[in-house]
Amino acid sequence: MSSPRPPPLWLLSLLPIAGAVFPFTTVALPFLLRQEGIPVDQIGRIVSEALLVLPFSFIAAPLTDMIFPRRIWVVVCNLIGAALLIVAILLPRPSALSWLPLILAMGNLATSLAMTSAMGLMAAVLPDQVLGRGAGWFQMGNMGSVPLLGGICLLISAHLARVPAALALGLISFLPAVSAFFVSEPPRPLRPSRSMYRLMGKECRALLCHRRAWLGMLLFAAPFGAGALGSLLSGLGADYHVRPALVQDIVGIPGGVVAAVIGAYIGVVCCDRLSRRPAYLGTGVLVALTALVLALGPLTPATYVVGGLLYQAAAAMAFAAGLALALEITEAAPHTAAFRMALFTACFNLPVSYVPAIDGWGSRWGVRGVAGTDAALAFASVAVCGLIALAFGPSGQAERGTCSETGFAS
Repeated sequence: MSSPRPPPLWLLSLLPIAGAVFPFTTVALPFLLRQEGIPVDQIGRIVSEALLVLPFSFIAAPLTDMIFPRRIWVVVCNLIGAALLIVAILLPRPSALSWLPLILAMGNLATSLAMTSAMGLMAAVLPDQVLGRGAGWFQMGNMGSVPLLGGICLLISAHLARVPAALALGLISFLPAVSAFFVSEPPRPLRPSRSMYRLMGKECRALLCHRRAWLGMLLFAAPFGAGALGSLLSGLGADYHVRPALVQDIVGIPGGVVAAVIGAYIGVVCCDRLSRRPAYLGTGVLVALTALVLALGPLTPATYVVGGLLYQAAAAMAFAAGLALALEITEAAPHTAAFRMALFTACFNLPVSYVPAIDGWGSRWGVRGVAGTDAALAFASVAVCGLIALAFGPSGQAERGTCSETGFAS
């Protein structure tokens, strides 16, 4: 049976726009909490706790490969995430602040499974020659969705009462998921079985025997690709004497959206012209340099505007390059694509969940300490990962390690 025709690549940009829990957590929530007098280090802990579940979503990912079409997972999980987002917004603050990370964590888990299903769907239907462009379209939607939906969360929260704001944001969070019904996926068994688990284990063991696979997992777990300072950026505007309206313009609409889309586009262009592993390491250097702009510049609105936009663009480049590398390693595997992608995205989400808390810890030296901590983590992790990559041989698509009975082979 012939494979389904690949979907129009622009359609892939709609899938990640669904699910506003992560944008609310990383864009709107720090701003709202800072306005309510919550200190930066506590905000960093709340954001990290709300995101801590993301690296572990791969545990449930095998179900998305074996039960129901992936399109159904995308729609249903986003519906659950939208419902939990409504609950989180309606939660009274500060009296119930301790419950907020748990509710948001559950919502992030649901939307993470939806994202895993969407990426597994993409990996299963896209041929290798368009992986870079497919990753770019997907990441333009993915990265654009964070400032777009986060900005919408800020605007709606400022102009509507809490109940209508929560309902509106829940609806906005869910509707883009319907686009999943327009992507056809290869047929596969849709019930769990012992043979399917054995097949999945065999394929994943073979995947991890590739040197590029476990090295990729190391790169994804490193701090430089997290773009974690972006998760606190909306809460730092007061330190640069920036008006709240301008903060919304920079982290949300239009500045954050434009920076993210341009960054994702540049990242995918680089991945189509360079080896994807060095390209990903290079974006980590850019993330560190843009964090230094915020750390070393004067505490003025101009520094916040320039540094914030550059940082968001660099982070989008890193995310796009990381996704392209993950898709390259995953390859077309109709039965286990979602689980394979989940392993890599779990590693990628690890620094997303822990670096905000470390950056927040740097606030004991003021806002310069927050940005400086992020820059130091990025520079150090790029240097360590670069040395390991050099030590373990050449990079690129030509590298096809094979697995032997006794260990790794090059």
